[in-house]
Amino acid sequence: MKKMILSIGLCLLLGTCWVQAKTVNLHLTHVAGMDDFVLDTGVYENADNLTFKITRLEYYISEIQLVYDGGQTIDLEDVFLLVNTDQEVYELGDFEVENIEAINFHIGVPEAENHADPSAWDADHPLAPQNPSMHWGWTAGYRFIALEGFSDPNQDQSFNSIFQFHAVSDDYYTDVSFSYVTNSETENIDIAFEVDVLKMLTGVNIVDNLVHGTGMDNRRILTNMESNDVFKAVSEDPDVPQSLGDTQQESNFTFSPNPASSVIQVPFYFPNQSSMQFCLIDITGRMVFEQSLGQSSGSLTIAEDLNNGIYFGVFYNEKGMLARKKLVIMQ
Repeated sequence: MKKMILSIGLCLLLGTCWVQAKTVNLHLTHVAGMDDFVLDTGVYENADNLTFKITRLEYYISEIQLVYDGGQTIDLEDVFLLVNTDQEVYELGDFEVENIEAINFHIGVPEAENHADPSAWDADHPLAPQNPSMHWGWTAGYRFIALEGFSDPNQDQSFNSIFQFHAVSDDYYTDVSFSYVTNSETENIDIAFEVDVLKMLTGVNIVDNLVHGTGMDNRRILTNMESNDVFKAVSEDPDVPQSLGDTQQESNFTFSPNPASSVIQVPFYFPNQSSMQFCLIDITGRMVFEQSLGQSSGSLTIAEDLNNGIYFGVFYNEKGMLARKKLVIMQ
């Protein structure tokens, strides 16, 4: 088994394995809790039992990074997405990858492009002038997100209370990261997320509230998009878990804590596996920790002095990989 793992590591580091180029797509399906999201006509209710409609939802995604095949990375520096509710599939490009292990991106536009001339872009580019406009001016830059609608505080179905959130500031540039395991044998790799609009508005005042530029509610929306499970990974492969809870009854492992700063516990459970190998790989594909296991469940301890960054833990048996998860080290 160790020889197999070393062979995989050499293959990744030396690039000696031939991998067919695949088209990688990002799928973003907007939902409202358990319901489909419908712009303009859909009526939804927040935690305060306030009903509302959304008439505009657009936001930028940029600086996308794909983590693949044992922690290797591809930085998509020239890819900008203007996400809206009319489009679900965004092609990221063709890459020689087998498996996507994580995707990292930002909500917003990087500082250099944020203060450049929109007219310098081709007319069909996401950063070119849009209608309605996504640009606030050279000094302020782009609207990182534009979210508008009407609420019904009087509960008379009049929906006459307007809300608008246009987040405009370099300070709102928000990093979002996800572990996402794909293993596609087709020519396409689809990275799919549901985007929950209700969670996007958690804690946000939607009664007679216009926040253009900066403001507490604009900050809250971006914070929700980063850490409130607004983006939920979706897989069409039944063997790929949708969430931690989906795998706990069958097979699973986790890192505790994660992010971590020092000693890490790795509880695991793999029924019918009597001989396994665990290894921890850094973002360059270098193995920094490994341990042989002779039981199907238990817990192992990682007490290594690890540098800040992203790592991937992988369980193998004699046939190949059983499971893989991301670990973040933050000292």
